Amino acid sequence: MARCHHHARRGLSLIEVAVSIAAVSVLVVSLGSVVVLSSKAIPDKSAVTPTSLTAGAVTDQITEELRYAIAVSEAAPGAVTFTVPCRDNCGSPDTIRYVLSGSDLVRSVNGKAPVTLLSGVGRFDLSYTKRKVTQNTSSSTTTSSGELLLSKFTGPGSAVANYSEQRTVTGTTWISFGFTIDQVTIPANATAVRITRVTFRGRKPAANAGPVIATVHSPQSAGSAVPGAPVGSPGTLPLTGMTSSYGWVEVPFADAVFSGPISEAVILLKGSGTTGGQVNYMSDTLAVLDNRSMRWTNNSGSTWDPSAALLGTYDMFYNVYGSYDVTSLASTSVDTYYLTNVDLDLQAGTSTHVRTGTHILNEPGVAGP
Repeated sequence: MARCHHHARRGLSLIEVAVSIAAVSVLVVSLGSVVVLSSKAIPDKSAVTPTSLTAGAVTDQITEELRYAIAVSEAAPGAVTFTVPCRDNCGSPDTIRYVLSGSDLVRSVNGKAPVTLLSGVGRFDLSYTKRKVTQNTSSSTTTSSGELLLSKFTGPGSAVANYSEQRTVTGTTWISFGFTIDQVTIPANATAVRITRVTFRGRKPAANAGPVIATVHSPQSAGSAVPGAPVGSPGTLPLTGMTSSYGWVEVPFADAVFSGPISEAVILLKGSGTTGGQVNYMSDTLAVLDNRSMRWTNNSGSTWDPSAALLGTYDMFYNVYGSYDVTSLASTSVDTYYLTNVDLDLQAGTSTHVRTGTHILNEPGVAGP
């Protein structure tokens, strides 16, 4: 006869029950902590005020507009004015200004009436970060000596046999005299020498005569009184500038300018037509060759008198005036500043405090430092 075997189910021991209860308790406590932390993470309607929301929106607007500034005309601690590209197809850039007016933060565009963005503002501080670029440049400065007496001869310095003579200048009869600049030292770094005027002894002849025409020349060769290339335009002494008696007369020059330093030059006197003014000069048979010499021609410069052996015999009475320029170079450092960042500190109400900043993409030039 078959037997049926029945096995009894084993129950939990007391220890196992205790361990299970402890594990469940720990799990329940952990879940409770999660719930508490999650509840604290949910914003309290008393913690987010309309002021804080508005302050955040305002600072976002300011930094967003500043980011695209292409020019900044005002960068003060409590105000900023800047230009941004056109954003509404207007064709022209917009100029925007933010400033704290009393306790109101206001914004204006293109000079229009300001609009209040936020009231009750206790602080609106702007700070600016700038990038400095230093460039070394060279600049030149030209200084003029002013008019000076360059050379002169008004008579012999010793009692020698000398005679006063005269010659009439015409369209073909010319007088030329060379001179050395010996009344002033022309600096070696002079960039220009100007002959401004000449005085000599002349008179108006009895017959009707035309004007005396004077020109400045380089010498044909070193130490020569024969004129070479002309320098500048002629000067004219009209007939009304002379009297019937010999006296000092003057011819001005407008643009007789030599490039660089010179030590000598030539002045040529001509008449007009068949007759002109008469020029007084000195003849001295005992004179020696010096730094003044006089020549004349009766055939418009084809030949010149006197001969080389008599060059020391004749001297013009004259005063030559002029000036010189000196140009100096100076190296200077120029600092240019570009706006790279703006930081903003805004406090509204008693509890809202926003600190933010932005990088200026175009880095416009601003005043330093």
